[in-house]
Amino acid sequence: MKCPKCHKTISDNLTVCPYCHKVLALECPNCHSLGESPVCEKCGYIILTKCSKCGKTVSTSAQKCKCGFPVKTSVAYQECETDEFASLIIQFSSLKNIRRLLGSQELFTKFFFRLRNLLMAQFKGIDGKIINYNDTFIINMNKELSFPTSANKAIRLAIKIINAFSELNANVIEELSTPLKLNITIIKKSSEELLDKTIVDTNVKLLSVKKNEKRYLKGMQIILDQYVCDCISKDYKTDSLYSVEQNGTPLMFYEILLDSYVLPPSEKNTDVQLEVHQKEITKPANEPSDDIYSFKVFDINAKCKFEKVNAVSLLDKLQNNKIISIRSEKDLEIRTGDLVNYLESKGLKPVRAICSEELNYKPWGVFEQLFKDYYGLSFHKALIPPDFDVKRFKAIIDLINSKPRKASTPEDARFAYMEDFGAFLSSLKNCAVIIEGFEYMDDTSIQTLELYFDRFKNINVQFVFITDSETSLHSKVKGLLRTPLYTEYTLQKSNMDSILTTVKEEASDFIQSFFFEKIKENYNGSLLYFDNALKYLIEKNILINFDGRLIIKNNGSVILPNSLAGLLKARLKELSKDMDASMILAYSTYLGGRLDFEVITKLGIKNTEKAVQTLINTGFAYSENNVLYINNYNLVKPVIQASLKKNVNEFLAKNILANIGKGLDDTTTLLIMGKLSLFKEEYLLLWRNSQFAMAAGDYDSYLKNCLGFLSLIEHIENNIPEEDIENNKKEVYQNILMSLYNYSPEKIYAIENVLLIDAMNENNDEKIVKLSNLMLQGALIASNYTDALTLLHNILTRMPNPTLVVDGNINTKFLLLSLVNIEILFNIGDFAQCVDVAKDLLGILQPTVIEKIKPASFSTNLFIGHMLETFRLAAFAKLFLIDEGLDDLFQAIKASLNTELPDKDCILAIRDFLNGQRFSPSNIESSTAFAKVIYLILQEFEQHSDDYKTFAQNIYQAKLLAADLHQIQLEMFCDLLIAYSYANIGITKKAEIIYNDILEKAENSAIFNILTLARYFIAKLQISESKQDEALLIINDTLALLQKYNNQSKIIYILFEKLFIDLVKNEEFSSIDIESEEQKLALITSNGCLSRLTN
Repeated sequence: MKCPKCHKTISDNLTVCPYCHKVLALECPNCHSLGESPVCEKCGYIILTKCSKCGKTVSTSAQKCKCGFPVKTSVAYQECETDEFASLIIQFSSLKNIRRLLGSQELFTKFFFRLRNLLMAQFKGIDGKIINYNDTFIINMNKELSFPTSANKAIRLAIKIINAFSELNANVIEELSTPLKLNITIIKKSSEELLDKTIVDTNVKLLSVKKNEKRYLKGMQIILDQYVCDCISKDYKTDSLYSVEQNGTPLMFYEILLDSYVLPPSEKNTDVQLEVHQKEITKPANEPSDDIYSFKVFDINAKCKFEKVNAVSLLDKLQNNKIISIRSEKDLEIRTGDLVNYLESKGLKPVRAICSEELNYKPWGVFEQLFKDYYGLSFHKALIPPDFDVKRFKAIIDLINSKPRKASTPEDARFAYMEDFGAFLSSLKNCAVIIEGFEYMDDTSIQTLELYFDRFKNINVQFVFITDSETSLHSKVKGLLRTPLYTEYTLQKSNMDSILTTVKEEASDFIQSFFFEKIKENYNGSLLYFDNALKYLIEKNILINFDGRLIIKNNGSVILPNSLAGLLKARLKELSKDMDASMILAYSTYLGGRLDFEVITKLGIKNTEKAVQTLINTGFAYSENNVLYINNYNLVKPVIQASLKKNVNEFLAKNILANIGKGLDDTTTLLIMGKLSLFKEEYLLLWRNSQFAMAAGDYDSYLKNCLGFLSLIEHIENNIPEEDIENNKKEVYQNILMSLYNYSPEKIYAIENVLLIDAMNENNDEKIVKLSNLMLQGALIASNYTDALTLLHNILTRMPNPTLVVDGNINTKFLLLSLVNIEILFNIGDFAQCVDVAKDLLGILQPTVIEKIKPASFSTNLFIGHMLETFRLAAFAKLFLIDEGLDDLFQAIKASLNTELPDKDCILAIRDFLNGQRFSPSNIESSTAFAKVIYLILQEFEQHSDDYKTFAQNIYQAKLLAADLHQIQLEMFCDLLIAYSYANIGITKKAEIIYNDILEKAENSAIFNILTLARYFIAKLQISESKQDEALLIINDTLALLQKYNNQSKIIYILFEKLFIDLVKNEEFSSIDIESEEQKLALITSNGCLSRLTN
């Protein structure tokens, strides 16, 4: 080849031209592959970095830069957010043995690539450095802000990986009689060791046989060093392994007890072959989770507004809408103090609350914050004036003083407080309610807001919600899409020109400096980064404001961290020179982002006003009416926490208890006890707080506190009588049975699962059945059919008579569970069995026995209606099977229930439409709501299949109607059709987002039809983008999935087979027998059956 610089002919394998020394390729020092990127595209190893001292590019294989600065230190500064982090070492120890047992390199290569792909799929969304050293994978959690955070995330990732591989491990054991030996070791690593391959000798107990070990867990292990174990031992069960010498000091290693955290592989898939069935289609890594209906190309009849702005222009474009949400990544936020100043300039009084994980422990915590802020009350109960009284809100004041109102039931208290806080919001005039961290807001608070909004009438104040990029306000608060009162602003990256307009001083000297270039390199569109960088340079005496000009005073050696979190950490270190100011920020991590001066003074701050002014001058806070507010609290809080050492945390906690502990609310106190590892006291406070929450009707707070004290049981068993602990468990169980059985199933599910495992350990069949019944309801409401099947199995295997007929009478309990079974079987795609169960029921049901067998809580009409809705699913299963007995099923339903299936005509209309007949609507007005959705979709296919804008707008109406009917499958199908419209007008990015979103939901819920249809649309999209190989992989994998069910879903099978044939024909794959594929398709579609699908 010829050198691109000097054009002389050189050897193809040279990395540097021998004549002009032009670098032609970079060789990775780890895997030795060649490439052009400074980070190896094959293994992830960093090849080149920039010296943090002189800014020159240097190889990571060098010890030092030419300027003498250590290269490892430069890598650490640029890649790591903290000095120490957790690192996962993942090894498959039996690969050599598996290669030998398979006896074929080709089989092993196929197996290894599937295994590797499954592992890589678990890394999606992981913010850290992933490096592959041959067969060893190392995941460094170097982007977390503290070692405890990285340790916890590492544990969650490790358990996720073990769960993903448990089924494959069981299959390998069954087929080859050897386990995978998946070993994950998690250790503490320093930032300068980022690129080091650290292998820990873990074979001491690794291969030992464990009694009663589950087959699917054989040979799999998660090992922790003592530093990681210290961070997570409160949350996970561990067992000690062994000790090794490290730098002359013994280092203990521990093992996670996997049995408590790894679910057994689904019984349905026990016959899968020795292959990895990974999630083939996932969201692209590091891609933001775009909301499906934000920034629509189509006006899908949404009356609200969506705007994209940057932080610089937000305040200029902020409209006077009653409800506003500001949505952004954390680094792109606007400073909250600037937002407050803007609203005050409009004549509005700010009323603030900051949502957080910790606040969710506090009953009605969000609204208590708003109430205190409006009336200027201290967060500390003892500092609220005893004579403070607002008679109309006496119940709220009593709640603040831990005195719940008297109510017959928690439900009565719940709605009474909702009305109280609604009345409080209605009383506000000329105010702006600002709620930060909406992503943390609990369901109880959201429902209270919805009750207040009440169809968006009589809203007296302006609401501003600040949320992260993953959470949309309108997805949580019902009806916002349909009101013009709502505007959503999504903050985009700010360009440097717009950011410079915010600099009031003349800045030409600064703009020409090295420091400005470094800021441009690092700021990544963040106004907050730019502003903090200027302040940092001023604090380091590099930059000065002289006579209205920004001037570089000296070119000292100052390293500007490349992330906002790193920059804030550096500024906090600089602030530590002012002890009082830095201590206030430290206390805020315990007491929240709103601190009144009196509390600050009581904590021992010597000169409160001076310290507060320092925080205002540095931009960390602002103040009003003797109250200090931390700017962007949820952003800065984890950075402050990461900078606090253990002894400092202990001092802070003890000083709070000593100085203001008396009268401190239970929520704040229990969090402090947790910091001090006082588990008994924390348990008792969590228990007391849960009682208070239940009495006050805040079910979210109740569940949060219950999960908290249940997780502490193993730490306090010797300090609290076992009888008390068991009584507390029983009370939680009773509360779930009596008060929470129909509340937020997905929230109750977690705590029910804890109780269910407890019941199984006790072999308490009565409790197992009761809890499984409750959880089954929740699983069905949440469309979680995988868990629903397991829970149904729990119940059926413990029934005394699990048959339809007992002693000549119909077994009502078994009949009801069979109806549930039909719903589950239909959704998971087992259509044949779904129809069989329906036939069994219809074979014994007669009109004369309905009254006798109906449950006491059902009226006759309600019971018949419930059965008809279930048999409708069986009819759709018949439709998917292309079973000619559909008319016979309709007759059986009529004979058994003495009534026609109400949706019979719409099912027949679908069949006729698929068979090529035109759809002409008739008697739609007299149809059921479900049938109207079907008819609307068919009508759009018939009339607007080429007018994608009109098609999408009308399908969106069908989606809304389906959502109102809680028809999840129909709603998701409408989403796919809307995405299909986007794809056909060239908005492929939006289509891809929706397809992947629906695919993920369908996979999580095990909804077979939607899962396969989402794959179908994705494959079509990839074909249109000339990604034939990716499309062919999806098609083949889906055809294989359909084969597992013996191609029961003929409709889905035809769609994929036709797509496969068309793709193969166009690409001319000579190795595929296309004629036989066409014959298979023709056999199914003979006599014009499903002709519309093959045209």
